Amino acid sequence: AADIAIPEPKQPTSCDPERTRRFADIMQEFAHSPGVQLPFCRPLSGRAHHAATSFGLRELRSIRSALGGTTNDALLAILGGAVDRLAQKLGLDRANRYCRIVQPADVRQSDEQYTEGNYLAFLPALVPLGVSNPRERLRRIINYTEDTKASGVRAAAESYLRNMSRQLPPPLLKLAFQLLSSPVWHKLGSAIMPMPAVDLYLSHVRWTDDTIRLGELRMTGLTVLAPLTLNTGLSCVAFTYAGRMFIGLTADVVTFPEVDQFVREIHLEFGELLALAEPASDNHRSAV
Repeated sequence: AADIAIPEPKQPTSCDPERTRRFADIMQEFAHSPGVQLPFCRPLSGRAHHAATSFGLRELRSIRSALGGTTNDALLAILGGAVDRLAQKLGLDRANRYCRIVQPADVRQSDEQYTEGNYLAFLPALVPLGVSNPRERLRRIINYTEDTKASGVRAAAESYLRNMSRQLPPPLLKLAFQLLSSPVWHKLGSAIMPMPAVDLYLSHVRWTDDTIRLGELRMTGLTVLAPLTLNTGLSCVAFTYAGRMFIGLTADVVTFPEVDQFVREIHLEFGELLALAEPASDNHRSAV
């Protein structure tokens, strides 16, 4: 058999000091922006349950085309709007406050596909609450994400991650992640960090439009779930496949038993954005 040439992994590059400073400023802004005390941002019980839903990619792309931004911006607006609806029902003060969302992003280079392990940087997103107009919420999200992209946040986060991985051997990194996900660490969380700086974790995975088959059977849908993290009892995975975006939610049973109601809030927010993007189609449906 022919030998397969496996390329050497790319060496971490030094980061521009100005970009590093801007990255630090954005993370400081993210950590200190005022939020609301959401019911699921508390010490976890150790028991989780799940919910799932999906949207058509055509509808999401029509929102992007009509209102601007990216599909991920629209997803942030939908989830942030659902959190806003939840906070309003709980009677929380939402004026000039934010939902703080962290998004794991794959920063593996194309020549690192054969190397072991993952390179995941965690990128911030501040979603404004107390905004009654979904178009305005999306506009502010677009401005925020464009600003962070222009500031090189992704590159700075990648540089920081690679420098850390060079200083810590893989066994220690694996042990650290196992500790962070352990029940012992979650129990210590109430004493160490009673008010988390993160309200929601969102992982957006873009997969394939090709249909997967097993023999003559066709896979029509899927649900991907993510673990819960310290004092944050709600995580979300958005997975695109075969013309749809599938959303899987993991929630703590005790701190957030109403995860099915949250799915309904997600659909209400999606419907409002879609009505803004397709007013003619919406008016036609109303007339019928």
